[in-house]
Amino acid sequence: RVIPLPPYRLEPLDVLYVTGTNVFDDRAPINGLYPIDVDGTVNFGPVYGGTVKVTDLSTEEAQRVIQAKIRQKAPKAEITVSLAQSRGAQQI
Repeated sequence: RVIPLPPYRLEPLDVLYVTGTNVFDDRAPINGLYPIDVDGTVNFGPVYGGTVKVTDLSTEEAQRVIQAKIRQKAPKAEITVSLAQSRGAQQI
């Protein structure tokens, strides 16, 4: 198995597992796998303001940045982010 060692920095093609509470569940729930595009961003769609740049951040830093972006549209949102799959595992 290939397991990234801490402190892991997010890279393009990694996959994040993102969940959100107090978001627009009926129009655009946040609960699932979100790949990091080759440009280093994660796309949450137009309801939440589009993309968020997360490359070179830890998962904790990415969580803060994503939550700040989502709270621009859903002020009481609580976001949780974890690494679901690292790019290194995909290359094997």
